[in-house]
Amino acid sequence: MDCEIKQGEVTFEISPMVYAVRLYDSNNSTDYTSSFQCFKYGDVGMAYAITGAGFYRLLPSMLPKILLSLQVSSLQGYVTKAHHRVMASRLKHIADVSILWTGVCANREMVWVRVSLRVHP
Repeated sequence: MDCEIKQGEVTFEISPMVYAVRLYDSNNSTDYTSSFQCFKYGDVGMAYAITGAGFYRLLPSMLPKILLSLQVSSLQGYVTKAHHRVMASRLKHIADVSILWTGVCANREMVWVRVSLRVHP
């Protein structure tokens, strides 16, 4: 269960269930090409701290397995507009990448995106 602590205008949210997601492009279990962290908020995976260029290269092939393993329907989080464009381009055949709003994260204007698999009839 999450814990929320309010102190004046500041709110701290503590989540006990944080997942480290590492993406590998070989069988070498010590050299991952990229990673991100994620916590579950209902059926949504809140992704942050994306590192490594491999994320964009490997995400199209690994997104369905990542969502299934995390048991979430989508990944959401703040990214830069440039990252959104790359994600939308790389995932255009399998996923919807939607901007839900624009906000400020880490003192930078960013877009909040939702990445969810396309449902084919």
